[in-house]
Amino acid sequence: MLPEAVLGARRSALLARALRTSSRAGAFEEEEIAEYRQAWERPGALTNMLNWYRALRFRPSLKERITTPTLVIWGMRDQALESGLAKRSLALCDDGRLQTFEKGTHWVQREESNEVNAALLAFLEG
Repeated sequence: MLPEAVLGARRSALLARALRTSSRAGAFEEEEIAEYRQAWERPGALTNMLNWYRALRFRPSLKERITTPTLVIWGMRDQALESGLAKRSLALCDDGRLQTFEKGTHWVQREESNEVNAALLAFLEG
C-alpha cells in the first residue's frame, strides 16, 4: 500500500506533476488534471492503476499468435515506455502495423489527436 499512499498524497500531486512533465505543453488543461485527480481519489482507483504495472513482473509466454489486424500507435518521445516494446509487440502479430509519431510522448492521442484519429480511421477502413 506504500505506492498508493505516495501517489495519493496531497491530492495525487505526484501524478498531476507526471502528467504535466511527461507530455507536451498544453496537452492537459488544469480542469482536466482536476478531473484526473477526482478519478484517482475514488476508492481502489490507484490500486487498480498500479496493478497493471505490478502485473508486468509476470511474463506469461504467448502460445498463440495474434491474428486480428493490429495497429500500434507510438509516440517516439515517450518517457515511460521505450520504443522497442512496440516492435516486440508487433512480432507477436500476424497482421500488425506500427504508426509512430516523432514528437508524440506517452500522451500521443492528446498531442497529435487529428493525426491519431486519421491513422485509426485509415486502419479501420483499410
